[in-house]
Amino acid sequence: MQFDLRKNWMWIVIIVGILLFGLVFFGIHGLRFGIGLLLFTLPGYFAFRKLKFSPEESACYGFFTSIGIVSGIVYYVGFVIPFAWAVYASLILLLFASLYLLIWGK
Repeated sequence: MQFDLRKNWMWIVIIVGILLFGLVFFGIHGLRFGIGLLLFTLPGYFAFRKLKFSPEESACYGFFTSIGIVSGIVYYVGFVIPFAWAVYASLILLLFASLYLLIWGK
């Protein structure tokens, strides 16, 4: 998967705009929220890109799918380990799973 700047300049502008908006209006907490929002959406985005959806569809469906999947995994893993660890564990698990699908999946 190659990143072509001519095709993806709009996404770079949107991401930088979200991060700058958060930083200007809410300070460092807004910037952290924007970064967290992007990390939250990545697993679903990568999974839908593997299914040959367009980048716009992958971003939209990935966000809403991540709301359900990440929340569910955090809830159930939170019974076994502390809740804060469950948040990090679920995001790392889903990120590695989606990267695996993106790189080695057929």
